[in-house]
Amino acid sequence: MHGKGIAGRQIDKKMIQILEIWTNEEGTEYAAKISGHASFLKTTSHEARYTRIIYAAPYLEGYIEDLKEQLEKIIDAENAEVRNDQLRRPR
Repeated sequence: MHGKGIAGRQIDKKMIQILEIWTNEEGTEYAAKISGHASFLKTTSHEARYTRIIYAAPYLEGYIEDLKEQLEKIIDAENAEVRNDQLRRPR
């Protein structure tokens, strides 16, 4: 089963997986993982307990050149949301 690929290359649908970004309960640490895999690809802390997925998107195996930049954007957006939530909470 093939689909139209990046730059005209044929893509096997089995190559497309889901990239998940996880965070800990406090929203202060992050980890990246491919769905269905047991281990994280990258974490901001090896000691953190990652409990919830904050972002998931299709991931094409072999096309990770801009992964670091995309992860930084996702983490920055999540941190901004956490800060905004903290500002809105009554003291």
